Amino acid sequence: SRRVAVIGGGGVSVVDAVSGEAALLLRLQGEEYVSEVAWSPDSGDGRKELWKSDGTAAGTRELAQWPSQADGCVWIELPGRGESSSVVFTVQTSCFSTQELWISDGSAERTGRLRTFTDGEALIADGGTRFRGEVYFLGSAQDPESDVLRHSIWKTDGTPGGTVPIVELPSGYADSPNSLHGTAGAAGIYFPWGDLIHGLELWRTDGTAWGTGLLADLQPGGQSSSPFPLWAVGDQVLFAGWTSAAGSELWQVDGGLDSPQRVADLYPGPESSQPLVFAASDERIFVLADDGMVGREIWEVAEPSVAACVASP
Repeated sequence: SRRVAVIGGGGVSVVDAVSGEAALLLRLQGEEYVSEVAWSPDSGDGRKELWKSDGTAAGTRELAQWPSQADGCVWIELPGRGESSSVVFTVQTSCFSTQELWISDGSAERTGRLRTFTDGEALIADGGTRFRGEVYFLGSAQDPESDVLRHSIWKTDGTPGGTVPIVELPSGYADSPNSLHGTAGAAGIYFPWGDLIHGLELWRTDGTAWGTGLLADLQPGGQSSSPFPLWAVGDQVLFAGWTSAAGSELWQVDGGLDSPQRVADLYPGPESSQPLVFAASDERIFVLADDGMVGREIWEVAEPSVAACVASP
């Protein structure tokens, strides 16, 4: 064939049978290959190609092609390793004036366009969140009258008819994220968003317009608690949130909670422990944090519920 898959040299490559030029598709991580959809450089005639590899020559194949004016691919939602969920991505075409939303389950037969966004309709940001079988992402567009950048949450169920906007978010807050940096819990998707009244705070959407809004103003007024990053642990969502009374500490929500609760004040007082969750099980959460005495160390939060959380170095 014109392009063949080659295993070795730290990854999976496709090689042009005529020119001999190679394009790396997949890098080796440890001793195993990560199965993913990959975007290759230009083919010999300027086309863009979408490939998938499972780390073997037989399992490396082309899924789709685009003309030379297509410029780049942005992943909206990539499933985790070993998951069978479809990949959702965008393709920029027509010299940045048109953007297309695509979906692929890893087969050429089921790789296709869901929707075309023309210039001014919406610009789809990279990054999305899967919740109850649907993928949620942020779309932004410049208001032609006010020149304000307006943001909306979109969702897709993997069909053209099911790819729709659900709600417009507040605009005008300079520090709002440019993507939907959300984490799914039992009751919805939790994400940081800002408005001019509350600052950057914790929001939640259940996939409906009436179920989307500010969940808690942890730092009342215009100051921000900046709830980020967020981690999913079972049916709970943990996040680092700042308050003037306790600094940046570990909080949790969902799992039956109506509002966020602080898990522990690891650095007592207004100083920040700057928690980072790096591992979790059903019964324990492991956090990298600074208590102000022994430096930044590993902490264990046992029984991850508000009523019984215990932190110990």
